[in-house]
Formats: sequence, C-alpha cells, structure tokens
Amino acid sequence: MAFGRATTADEVLAGIDLHGKVAIVTGASSGLGAEVARVLRAHGADVVAAVRDPSRDEDTASAVELDLASLDSVRTAAERLTARLPRIDLLFNNAGVMATPEARTTDGFELQMATNHLGHFLLTALLAPSLAPDARVVNTTSLGHMITGIVWDDPHFRTNPYDKWRAYGQSARRNCAFGLSRIESRMFKRRER
Repeated sequence: MAFGRATTADEVLAGIDLHGKVAIVTGASSGLGAEVARVLRAHGADVVAAVRDPSRDEDTASAVELDLASLDSVRTAAERLTARLPRIDLLFNNAGVMATPEARTTDGFELQMATNHLGHFLLTALLAPSLAPDARVVNTTSLGHMITGIVWDDPHFRTNPYDKWRAYGQSARRNCAFGLSRIESRMFKRRER
C-alpha cells in the first residue's frame, strides 16, 4: 500500500502485531498523540503516555507526568520510565505547542523551542540506554519548518523582537535536523554491555 496525506494510522499498522512491544508517546492525551496511542494499543503495544496531566490519558494508571517545558520534569520522567520499563521499543516524541505568545520556561528558554525540541532531545538522550537494539524513535514535526531557518544568533529571542511563527518554525526545523542527524543517531544507539 502506498501511503499519502489521507492515510490513517490504522492503515499504516494494518497487519502489524505489536504485542510485547513497549511504546512511549509524549502528548498522548489529545490530538495526534492520542490517536497514535490508541492505534498502538489496538495493535497490542503496551503504551505509556508521557503527558502533562496523566488523568487525561485513556490508561491513567500507566501514564507518566511529563512537562517538556521543564528540564527537571524531563529528568524526573526519564528516571521513572527507566526504572519502570524493561526496555523501550518505540519512542514517539509528539507533544508540542504552536504559535504561543512570548514566554520563557523556568530554565530560561523560549517556550516553543523548549517544549517542541529541547525537552524531547533531552528525553531521548536520557532514555537512550533503555532503547531496544531495534528501537524506533519518531519525532513529530510539521511543515512549520518551512517558515524559517534556525535563528543561530538568538534562538530564544532574547535580543530580537519575538515572532511567534518564527519561533515555532525554528523549533520545527530543529526537530527535522534532530530526526535526520547521523551523529545524533549514533549517539542514541544502545550501548552494548
């Protein structure tokens, strides 16, 4: 089957058995993340929702609290996930915010960059030792990467005037680079013991 714009998640996983696979989906309490979690569960995967409000997930008991705008929250969630899961087969870095008013995280980062990219980057790095040898890491992004390139000299808009779309666009662009970088891919390979 050829996949295209109208392809559904159910069609992508048609005929695939995920029993015994462990998946983490960030932002699984609504939107695309909820749909990904639903379809993975329907095909047998054990899904852990990493969300800001675990009470909003379909399987509240397995959800883990994660606020990607806080590096402390990312570290805490990674510790809990690592302690709880024997391994991770699928990591869906899906949560995100778009075109928000100017805001800074407690760590001092621009909100969209922190939530959409930095939090996921740190989460993936911290979970890397728990990734199965054939694990897949999926970074969700959008066509927002076409809005702008990366603002190298002022990524957090500390000196330049804030533009919510430019901020969103560069966070999407970084996610594209994160997903394609061979250096980062090697960095996240499971270390053999």
